[in-house]
Amino acid sequence: MVGRIVGLMVLASLLEIGCGSLDKTCKTDARAGVSVRVIGGAGATGSDAGPTGCVVRATAVSDAYTDDLSCNADGSDCYCYGVWERPGTYTVTISASRRVLDSRSVVVHSGDCHVEGAEYTVSLVSDAG
Repeated sequence: MVGRIVGLMVLASLLEIGCGSLDKTCKTDARAGVSVRVIGGAGATGSDAGPTGCVVRATAVSDAYTDDLSCNADGSDCYCYGVWERPGTYTVTISASRRVLDSRSVVVHSGDCHVEGAEYTVSLVSDAG
């Protein structure tokens, strides 16, 4: 009987280590692995802006996987999101009019419930005034 209790305690400990706390409740919504704010990435009326109001395109690539991030304008900036719930190392490229404006490597980590996303900002606006 004591051996069975010890065995159950070991099993419960292993489950807690492997899956996090047993009483942890995870939300079912998906989280973006990559989030990029592009300052100055939105276009004016009549410009090259697409239907979302952004003149930029953002793409994340990892080996054979490619994700065209969803970009939406808010004022003069664009916010781009993608790589939903997918950990890994990605090369994220921001481009406009077939010209690369920024390219960098980011790492998206696994979390207890969701990915721990990589967030950063790219400015297309010159500081010179």
